[in-house]
Amino acid sequence: SSLFSLVTLVDHLFAVHMQVGNACVLASRQYLGPDHPVRRFLAPFQFKTISVNDNARNNLINPQSMGPRNFAFTDKGTDLAW
Repeated sequence: SSLFSLVTLVDHLFAVHMQVGNACVLASRQYLGPDHPVRRFLAPFQFKTISVNDNARNNLINPQSMGPRNFAFTDKGTDLAW
């Protein structure tokens, strides 16, 4: 269904992965030193976050990739979702 696809694309992929996940990784790398206890605690949870999000962008968001072909949106609908 289109609603499920929209929730998956916008709420999960974009909001959770692209915005929150990347922001947390970048903030911990920029503002916490390598030996900071909070950064060391977060490291297992942030492992490969950037590469997973990059793969998701390449495979699910780019035109002519798997995502737009599998979701029930036209090109215009995909553009509106983003």
